[in-house]
Amino acid sequence: MAAQYLGLLNGSDNGNTTNRVFAVELDTMQNNEFRDISDNHVGIDINSLISVDSTNAGYHDDGSGDFHGLTLISHEAMQVWVDYDGQTKKINVTLAPLKMGKPARPLLSATHDLSTVIPDKAYIGFSSSTGLVNSRHYVLGWSFAMDGPAPAIDIAKLPKLPREFPKPRSKVMEIILPIVTAAVVLFLGAVLVLLRRRQLRYSELREDWEVEFGPHRFSYKDLFRATEGFKNKNLLGVGGFGKVYRGVLHVSKCEIAVKRVSHNSKQGMKEFVAEIVSIGRMQHPNLVQLLGYCRRKGYLAPELGRTSKATTLTDIFAFGIFVLEVICGQKPIMQDSEGNQLMLVDWVVEHWKQTSLIGTVDAKLQGDYNVDEACIALKVGLLCSHPFPEARPSMRQVLQYLNGELAMPELVPAHLSFQMLTLMQNQGFDSYIMSYPSSVDSISNLVQER
Repeated sequence: MAAQYLGLLNGSDNGNTTNRVFAVELDTMQNNEFRDISDNHVGIDINSLISVDSTNAGYHDDGSGDFHGLTLISHEAMQVWVDYDGQTKKINVTLAPLKMGKPARPLLSATHDLSTVIPDKAYIGFSSSTGLVNSRHYVLGWSFAMDGPAPAIDIAKLPKLPREFPKPRSKVMEIILPIVTAAVVLFLGAVLVLLRRRQLRYSELREDWEVEFGPHRFSYKDLFRATEGFKNKNLLGVGGFGKVYRGVLHVSKCEIAVKRVSHNSKQGMKEFVAEIVSIGRMQHPNLVQLLGYCRRKGYLAPELGRTSKATTLTDIFAFGIFVLEVICGQKPIMQDSEGNQLMLVDWVVEHWKQTSLIGTVDAKLQGDYNVDEACIALKVGLLCSHPFPEARPSMRQVLQYLNGELAMPELVPAHLSFQMLTLMQNQGFDSYIMSYPSSVDSISNLVQER
């Protein structure tokens, strides 16, 4: 095995004069077999790994003459000089840190005639081997000369020692870095939460038809700031279908009254219908001028599940559901007496088929409303929330119906529920066509086998 023999000799020829080997060993293992003095020594070997002379690694200071030890496995670069004088037969070995000049006093000196050891033709180089304990020694550069000193090595041109171990981490960084990272993550999370809450606070619904119809629209954020978040101290009273708040617009400093429409209002279908029917035509010095409006919530049309595309007709659907919710005093998805979920549109249609349409009006009103206006508003809600987009009217027609400028088409409750029609449409029954021609007075139901 070459392990303890450094790749030079073996167990059978160690010490033979026929080996003709001269070496300087930098040994980091103490091997009693070779009479090593320590696990950090420099030795002169001639034909054997039992050194003719050895000493611990280090150097002598030129000024004080003191000996300074060096550790061969310290990961610090060092320089070794091996000199031989053929006349005096003296071998000198000198060791020093890399950036230090050659000390005047050698580390080791031995007298031996190397002419009997080294033949006329010989190899010069480096040899090492690995045993049970691993260590690495790197040769960064070397020079050689005969009949004179070897050329000095240019330290600036030497490569850097490779890093055997990870760079030591600062204890301070090990403590501070996780804390700073956690703080940054928490800060970013808090910012995202605040931004999301702010977005939800000021979120609102904007539909295409609002560009063409209706008065000026205000952003919910402006109204929120104007009323100081709809605080009770700004409450003027409870009006038709909601509470009224005093406010001041931030930019124009104009004083305004904001009616916040409530879906849970105990008043108001009569007032609500009256407002949406006549709000565009009522002008009087004693009436508060309507400056604008704001909307926040909407409803999803059934075709959005298939097309994922919002259109003007999906906005009409949302308006229709809103109208039905207000007039009936019910949520879009309600529960029957048995606890089963029921769509508001289906409930209105079934009620219309079995009894009368007016029976769906919110019972809290106790009959205090105009029956004709209520029926028109209910039919507008049903027409706008039709599951087939083509059957829904335009917003211009909706306003004409509510203002009494255009007669409502004759509507007949479908033999199938709107929920079933929606399911059939979503499953591909395109042959079920619900058309809405503006030139006729009824909606035709065309049913064809698929």
